[in-house]
Amino acid sequence: MGYDMSTLKSGDYYRANITGMQLLLECMFDAGVDLEKKKPRTWGSEGYAAGERELVDCFCSNDGWLIEPADCREIGKKVNKYVTELGREHFERFSGDYDFIKGFAEYCEDAAGDGGFEVW
Repeated sequence: MGYDMSTLKSGDYYRANITGMQLLLECMFDAGVDLEKKKPRTWGSEGYAAGERELVDCFCSNDGWLIEPADCREIGKKVNKYVTELGREHFERFSGDYDFIKGFAEYCEDAAGDGGFEVW
């Protein structure tokens, strides 16, 4: 199982497997992203159902939850700062995924200006 992230307007794409998404969530949490905030929204661009979840839940399923531009900005800014401050050596020593995490932060920053992204 994997998580496919696609921006609303341009369709830019980022992908994480289960382990990668766990790593990204850990980095978001450690960076201070508010993952517990409630997010009311339509479930996916297909409009399957309305509902409310915590932001963290939107990254724990591949049901098309929208990560809105404001959340993208918060994630991108905080995760980028977090990985930059700790540095490549820290991540290479523990996970080997500095470029993956940094790339996700940059993807989120770009997605903020592209309508956000859905997690499928």
